[in-house]
Amino acid sequence: MKFCTNCGNTIADTAAVCSYCGTSQPTDFKMQFPQPRQDDTFLRVLYVLTIVGACFSLISIPIGMLKGLQLYDNSLYLVQGISLLTVLGKLVGAIFMLQKKVIGLYIYTMAGVATIGVGLWSAINLAGGVGMGSDFGLALTIFSLIFPIGFLVMYWLPVNRKVLS
Repeated sequence: MKFCTNCGNTIADTAAVCSYCGTSQPTDFKMQFPQPRQDDTFLRVLYVLTIVGACFSLISIPIGMLKGLQLYDNSLYLVQGISLLTVLGKLVGAIFMLQKKVIGLYIYTMAGVATIGVGLWSAINLAGGVGMGSDFGLALTIFSLIFPIGFLVMYWLPVNRKVLS
């Protein structure tokens, strides 16, 4: 006796169709037993955190642009514009990964690397210009890059990569 792959009822070994629900049954022995679902809870938590963080960033970036308008600093516009693009890239990547598409991981990774690059560039080039000491600005930037680096590492964990097709 074997079990229906759809409803789980017992059917004859030679049955091509389930007599209970009418689902066609596979002829391959391995497919006769339902495959265990991969647990994607950790990945879903990362999606939610990414989407929430992206929403907060989408709110704070225009505020930063208004602050740059008050300081008359064009380099802040460049940083804020690139930051906006990286946030949108992360959001698009998370949405694709939510649909279990591996292309989302690559989009998110490109946006995450760009975030890290912009953070380091702004710490090196802009920290002295906005009134903070360069050592303090660099330390603050390195601390703020813990989250983007951490999320990149967590998204690339083998347990999460297996879920994406």
